[in-house]
Amino acid sequence: MEWNKEKIQILLQQHPLFSELQLDIIEQLAEQAQIRTLEPSQFLFKQGALDEDAFYLILSGETEVLQEKTTSVVLNVLKPGVVLGENAFWGERERLASIRAKTKSEYLVLLCHVVQHLLEKNYSSVTSFIRKLHAQTLKHLVDMNQSYEKSLEDQREAGYFIVSLVSFLSIYSVATPILQELATKIPTTYISTGLIIVGMLFLVTRMTYVGMPLSHIGITRSNLKKSLLQSFFLSLAIIALLIVLKMFLLYIAHLFGDKLSFYKSVQKNQLFYTYPERMFDKYGLVLSNADVIFFAVLYTIHAFFQELLARGSLQGMFTRFLPYKNNTVPSIVLASLIFSAAHVYHSTWAVGAVFVPGLLMGWLYSKQQNIFGVSLFHIMIGLGFFLFIG
Repeated sequence: MEWNKEKIQILLQQHPLFSELQLDIIEQLAEQAQIRTLEPSQFLFKQGALDEDAFYLILSGETEVLQEKTTSVVLNVLKPGVVLGENAFWGERERLASIRAKTKSEYLVLLCHVVQHLLEKNYSSVTSFIRKLHAQTLKHLVDMNQSYEKSLEDQREAGYFIVSLVSFLSIYSVATPILQELATKIPTTYISTGLIIVGMLFLVTRMTYVGMPLSHIGITRSNLKKSLLQSFFLSLAIIALLIVLKMFLLYIAHLFGDKLSFYKSVQKNQLFYTYPERMFDKYGLVLSNADVIFFAVLYTIHAFFQELLARGSLQGMFTRFLPYKNNTVPSIVLASLIFSAAHVYHSTWAVGAVFVPGLLMGWLYSKQQNIFGVSLFHIMIGLGFFLFIG
């Protein structure tokens, strides 16, 4: 936008801070004000700098407020209309925070000595302006302090998350040979139950220690009904696709001869998997109908806690703390990789079988931000896959 004296004057007249100033003061401010344009990532000023004797009004774009200690922390993102750097008006030359353009931005530069000189000539306008500017300065200081405290809490939470994650992965790496040996002797369902319990202990301990709210891992009533309905109908659509694929496989099975002999339901030309009691043959176990129901219930419980760990804990934390402007996709991929890697004790095939659906569930969770919806999807797809694919 092209700014001229008339447009700046109208802007100042409509702005709460300047609206009660006399017209001649506003006219002179508009005449002497300067426009500064910054490209994304350029700084208006930096923390600690003995900057020019000026404060600023954001005309366009988004502006970041940063606190720079050992690392830079974004405390706030400001919109057009906000006055910033007003501490200079009170004689404080050293900047308390850094100001950086997030997008291409324009600023109205108001020189402090010019504003003060104009106000000295018109005492009737001083009281209202000073009162408003003082109130805004206090608000900015309070907001900045609260934002910085929150950033410290986030860093603390991220630190405990990293400690928990590294601890779990280290223990798992050491235990992998033992788990691989156990997987040849007992059903992997029992092993995954143990891993889930350990993972939940790490999660509960971290949440308790840092006071993390349940909403951070997706346990919330927000968007609950919508997420459940979305997951239900999406699951039905995928299960319908599985049925079509199974029917097609049955139709062309004769073309493969004995190559599908391992696939009992296809060999028997059966759409449903009717041999759940034989699924643990290699362990010498024969399941009763009650056992099959028990494992179905156990799977349902597993699915919920797996989603808490994979989506709620891993993906949720990566989404909050990965240093990317758009970190949704990296968070989904990274969380799915870590969670699928925890199945390496089972087989390499199992890692891929967990990773690929994990991407879909990660995408669903990123849209819903509710753990119950994605858990329902996990349960329905898992049981549907077992029932129709076997």
